[in-house]
Amino acid sequence: MALRADYSTETEKTYRIAKHKANSGDPNINKELFEEIFRISRASFTPVISKEEVTNLIKDSALLIVAYDKDKMQPVGFASSHYTDDFCYLSSAAIIKSEQGKGLYQMFNRLRISDGLSKGFDTFTVTTQNPRVENGISCTFDALLMEGRISGYSMQREVIRGCYGRLITGYIPRSSKERINRLFSMLDYTRGDAFQISFVASRTRKFFWE
Repeated sequence: MALRADYSTETEKTYRIAKHKANSGDPNINKELFEEIFRISRASFTPVISKEEVTNLIKDSALLIVAYDKDKMQPVGFASSHYTDDFCYLSSAAIIKSEQGKGLYQMFNRLRISDGLSKGFDTFTVTTQNPRVENGISCTFDALLMEGRISGYSMQREVIRGCYGRLITGYIPRSSKERINRLFSMLDYTRGDAFQISFVASRTRKFFWE
């Protein structure tokens, strides 16, 4: 099932965005697609990430979206989210390095947050060691605020000690905003610390897929 963002960008001209089901314990996707997601995860995070870890990232997903390069129709990124009783959990996102910085992550954020809002969620939570993740999600909420789709949002963070047990990328990530980098510098990456960050939106109207 192809999905379309509710705005037109150059990103939409470059990628085909598709929805897959992964909501039955083990990922309910074919073996070929799982292998592609595993390949993307290794290319984006670290070569030592295991198939079990990737399975845990996407299993029981309420939404699993995959971006395909329109020229080669090869998967280049994926993102997923889970729905709990109280919040939408932005559980994973990975993009191969050659496609990073081209707006794809922002499209993933837009689609996941829009879908969550359409389901009635106001709180969106992410667990991350990466300041670029916080920056990217904040930018998405800023854009929704500027467009009048939400009337405001707040953010709170909590340190989860030893969350991952290690640094899950091959290097300590940094964002373009030094303020966010300074906040993340308090994490002990060697033991796998991470932030759990919650964004709470004040809505102005409902969201629906187009």
